[in-house]
Amino acid sequence: MKKRGLSSIIATVLIILLVIIAIGIVWAVLKPSIKKSAESANLDCLKVDLEAEATNCAQGQVKVTSKLGDISKLRFVFENATDSSHVDRAVAIVQASSKVVSFNSNETVANFTTVKVAAILTASDGTEKICETPATASC
Repeated sequence: MKKRGLSSIIATVLIILLVIIAIGIVWAVLKPSIKKSAESANLDCLKVDLEAEATNCAQGQVKVTSKLGDISKLRFVFENATDSSHVDRAVAIVQASSKVVSFNSNETVANFTTVKVAAILTASDGTEKICETPATASC
């Protein structure tokens, strides 16, 4: 009596088990990096679209328009050729509206040439996240 059919069934089951084990190993390696990437991604920043306009550079006035999303806090980064400084300011801007924000000379860099404006979002646990794509305006 030959038992050829039995050996092909065993071989098929072993191949299926090896594939399942390989998938488990790949998942165990990739899961931590996927989880870390998901935690660092802040999808709330996709809901914010800002536009900045330097209305009066000599007096440190910047007009900020929220095209998408309600904003409660902003980070302003003032830059010239050699220096930069930033100021965080609580500013209430609702979607599709603008607000002119004024700064004194102590808050800005002297003769700033560009200003970048980024939204600061507050998470439910109280931590603040600065959106990475700022609106830029030139003087």
